[in-house]
Amino acid sequence: MGLPAMTWAEFLCGPLNPGDQGFAETLFPEIEAMTPADSLIGAELFDVTGRCSRWLADCLIAATALRVSAQMATANG
Repeated sequence: MGLPAMTWAEFLCGPLNPGDQGFAETLFPEIEAMTPADSLIGAELFDVTGRCSRWLADCLIAATALRVSAQMATANG
């Protein structure tokens, strides 16, 4: 499994307990860098979803996931 770099940054913002980062690095050894094309698609997604500032990171994550044809895993119900 891998993570988009934006997701990794959100995780690293914590709060983290000692050992959380190391454990996460074993679960997610691949961090997918965001590309300029991801920025463009992310901005387009941001525009069509209403430009809510707290959704920008989610739109960039989605753009990266779309590029790599990722399957999504979430704890949201």
